[in-house]
Amino acid sequence: MKNKSSVPVWFLSMVLSGAAAAACEKPTAPAIPDGATADEDAMIDAQHAVKDYMAKADQYLDCVVNENKAAQADGTDTPESKQARSSGYEEVFKARETVPGSFNGELRKFKARPDQQ
Repeated sequence: MKNKSSVPVWFLSMVLSGAAAAACEKPTAPAIPDGATADEDAMIDAQHAVKDYMAKADQYLDCVVNENKAAQADGTDTPESKQARSSGYEEVFKARETVPGSFNGELRKFKARPDQQ
C-alpha cells in the first residue's frame, strides 16, 4: 500500500537543513558605554543588553551544535559549511567571555567615579 502523502526524503532533508541554518541567528554583541562618562541609565541598559546577548549567544551555540549534528547525520555536511559553522561558533564562544568582561570593567569605572560614591 502506497502512502500518497509521503514526501521524498531528499526534499525533507533540504528543507530541514535550510530551516536549521535559518534558525541559527548569530547575535550581535551590545555596545558597552564608557563607565567614566556614562550615566546610570546607560549602565543599566547595557547590563540588560549584556544579559540578553548572553541568552541569545547560548541559544546560537546550541543551535550550531544541533545544526552540525543534523548536517553530519543527513550527509549534507561540506567542508565549507563545517568551516562556516565552526568560525561562527568560535566567534560567539569567545565573545561570551569578552562581552561581560568589558561590561564589568566599565561598571567598575562607573562605580569608582566620585559622583557614584
